[in-house]
Amino acid sequence: MRIIACLFVVVALAQDEQCENGVCQNDGEGQPPSDNVAARFTNERDEDVELHWLSPTGETALMGAIAAHSAFQVNTFDGHQFFFADEDQEELMRVQVTRAA
Repeated sequence: MRIIACLFVVVALAQDEQCENGVCQNDGEGQPPSDNVAARFTNERDEDVELHWLSPTGETALMGAIAAHSAFQVNTFDGHQFFFADEDQEELMRVQVTRAA
């Protein structure tokens, strides 16, 4: 039986605020820019995987498929959880997004 190593890399990067002369864009409601982050997920396996978002209530949502040796990026928020599933819908790995320092 051959064991296939898998490695998933999650990098959450703070999005750059669009500012000019010290004035930054906001959501139009007078609120400061949101705390969303761009999370990049990399599939180092030889097989495709699916990326699922896991809600705080335990519900899941399919975010998309990540081809073998490819990357997939989603906009999300600090603290959100995701998991990777194989073609049989078996969970491979779970990750939590955190901002890069």
